[in-house]
Amino acid sequence: LGNILTGSGTEAPGVAVYDISDPINPVLLDSRVDGTNLNYTALIYGSRIYNCERAQIRVYDFSNPNNIQLIGSVATGGTPRYLVFKDGKGYCAPGNNTIKVFDANTLTVTQTINPDGQVMDFVYPLGNMLLVAGGGSGTATNGARFMALQQAPDTTGPAVVYGLPTNNAVN
Repeated sequence: LGNILTGSGTEAPGVAVYDISDPINPVLLDSRVDGTNLNYTALIYGSRIYNCERAQIRVYDFSNPNNIQLIGSVATGGTPRYLVFKDGKGYCAPGNNTIKVFDANTLTVTQTINPDGQVMDFVYPLGNMLLVAGGGSGTATNGARFMALQQAPDTTGPAVVYGLPTNNAVN
């Protein structure tokens, strides 16, 4: 993101932020490890890193890249897999036959969706629909389906959530 590189290792805990304005000489600005839960995947939304760990999504703010702050966590009741955001909401499938929808600011789970009792790995909100897919290698339930996310058409256009460098930044 701009001259900042965030890092989060698979099967390792924690996050790191690097200054890559000189790509030949990256500089570690800050790193943080909270707990021992191993990461599965991670995603940036706004100025936050959402680490999908075993049994939760741990959330860090890197708006000051020299001082990463732990914001909190989202309880998912399973191992959250691939995370997607739309209109301030996070969507993930924690591998327990549900899809968790949470508020990206408050980290509160606002909805639990059960896609026909099937284990899903991937969740993609598309307009007023939700594409859910996966199920694991070799399982009889592996596949994809569309589900209604809301009845009304989606009329919200795309918007920039965060950018680096920030307005009026120097260097």
